[in-house]
Amino acid sequence: MIPLFLGVTGHRSLDSLSVPDARDAIQREFNLLRQRYPHTQIIVLSGLAEGADRLVVEVALELNCGVWAVLPTSVVEYIKDFPSTQSKREFRRLLGQASQIINSSLLAGRAENFSERPKIYEHLGDQLCQMSHFLMALWDGAPTEKPGGTSSVIRNFLSSSFNEAGLPRKATPSCRPVIHISVTRGHATTRKMQCVVSWIAAYPSAKSEV
Repeated sequence: MIPLFLGVTGHRSLDSLSVPDARDAIQREFNLLRQRYPHTQIIVLSGLAEGADRLVVEVALELNCGVWAVLPTSVVEYIKDFPSTQSKREFRRLLGQASQIINSSLLAGRAENFSERPKIYEHLGDQLCQMSHFLMALWDGAPTEKPGGTSSVIRNFLSSSFNEAGLPRKATPSCRPVIHISVTRGHATTRKMQCVVSWIAAYPSAKSEV
């Protein structure tokens, strides 16, 4: 049976006081997916970055879901992006529990060096969009134009405007809703009163509130 692939995107920095509510919301959404697809294995696709990526993966592992690591570059190069020893250790621990490791830069035929950082994250977002049936987004709801950022990945997923990086074409899953879990970023000056979950099928305009 074909598994259900759930891509993950979200902010690297999350407000620590908002994390427990976000974790509960993630767990509820996983349970809802299991109720809807009781005979289908759920596999989470994640770049294992700090913040949203790792939070979703932690919950997925607790619920015995599969995890595939979809990385922007090689492990040796990617781990340089994590500043602390603790973060590097956490990355390796989660990577060790992934059943598959995918290097999206190699798929795109791109160099793996620091100067390519903005582009390789764009390739990662494209790969997640291409492989996922659903996208779980831990997002503050503020649209931006940053290539490869959370907002960009959501927009491309909903519009199917990816593969600009030249990734190999595969059959694109047909479900394609975004499970938006509203979060507060770590540097935000105001905190959301509660963590709201919504399923969205169209990218919101700059004036929309999600």
